[in-house]
Amino acid sequence: MKLTVLTELEDWRTGRKKVWKRWEVEGDTLEDCFKAAYPTERSYRYCNDTHIKFEDPKIHKKYLDWKQHGLTIEMFYGNATVD
Repeated sequence: MKLTVLTELEDWRTGRKKVWKRWEVEGDTLEDCFKAAYPTERSYRYCNDTHIKFEDPKIHKKYLDWKQHGLTIEMFYGNATVD
């Protein structure tokens, strides 16, 4: 399964969003795709107004739900390493 992910930048003055980068993740299941995309989002944790978004709104909604309930502490902290 291949899913398209967008990296969006939001202008803090106007609130307008623009797509900065479009890329794909692969996995056998939807959860595998989410796990493949999450490290990129985690790398943006110090970049205000930069986030990832799945191109399909239905998939993105499932991703947001997965982040609430399926994300492990190791993934969140990067193998339990606190910045």
